[in-house]
Amino acid sequence: MTALVLGAAIGGRRRVEEELRKSETRARAFLESAGEGILIVDRDGRIVHANVKIEQMFGYRRDELLEQNVEVLLPERFRDVHVGHRAGYTATPRIRSMGQGLDLSGRRQDGSEFPVEISLSFTETDEGIRVMAFINDITRRKQVEAALEQANRNLSESVTELEHRTRQTTLLGEMADLLQSCLTADEAYTVIRAFAPKLFPSESGALGVLGASRNLVEVVASLGDSPPIDSLFAPDRCWALRRGRPYRVDGGGTEPVCGHLGSSPPTSYLCVPMMAHGESMGLLHLQGAPPSRVKAIAFPSLCARPRSSSR
Repeated sequence: MTALVLGAAIGGRRRVEEELRKSETRARAFLESAGEGILIVDRDGRIVHANVKIEQMFGYRRDELLEQNVEVLLPERFRDVHVGHRAGYTATPRIRSMGQGLDLSGRRQDGSEFPVEISLSFTETDEGIRVMAFINDITRRKQVEAALEQANRNLSESVTELEHRTRQTTLLGEMADLLQSCLTADEAYTVIRAFAPKLFPSESGALGVLGASRNLVEVVASLGDSPPIDSLFAPDRCWALRRGRPYRVDGGGTEPVCGHLGSSPPTSYLCVPMMAHGESMGLLHLQGAPPSRVKAIAFPSLCARPRSSSR
């Protein structure tokens, strides 16, 4: 009887040990096959297990990580703070996400950093509490999010630009209609003075027209703060009129400056020759105007001649 009892007890213990070995094998297989990095850390923050995904993610061999503090996988600027957070977690462990609302980063063995997402869990063992960290590399997600944000910004800018151009088109149509109805040049200049601030609300500038002799440009309308531009000047003092195309100075200090801008020329400006039927009729000068805004204006319509004017 004693032998039978002992034999049964030994057989039962062996079955239990076998089940424990199988259970441990299944657990390790699960950890190794997981699609995310899994770290197991003791109460003092020492790494007791790291799966193959952690090796791939951080560039360490497993034996290089074991018994090291988990802070080795963090950027140096976060390590001291993390020691306090880790101690607080082990004092009152619970299942939760780590760093909610914060941008978390991991540090590879070569020193490079990458964005991560971390969830925490824990278990009690004979050797004390074990904390499990489930880590995902979210570099691709961050790239997609950044691309979406940029696309949204571009869309918003395009909508704003479209609204601006639509408003300009409407204003130009109204101005062109009034210009066609003007009987004198003075009436046309009055219309231009009224519409110029609406077309260029944040710019300063002036409109000059060539006289009948075509050897002088006379400023007939101004907008914004008084721009540094002569009220009467020869056409060859403007690079735009000389070349027959827009001339822009961007403040680099290397471009020649138009001579009609006085003794204190602006650091950046744009001069646009006013053309009608292939002939120069005058000049539009702007300061602080983005090129896209100026290109959107149909300048020839500004040069419509009054019906009874000889100018």
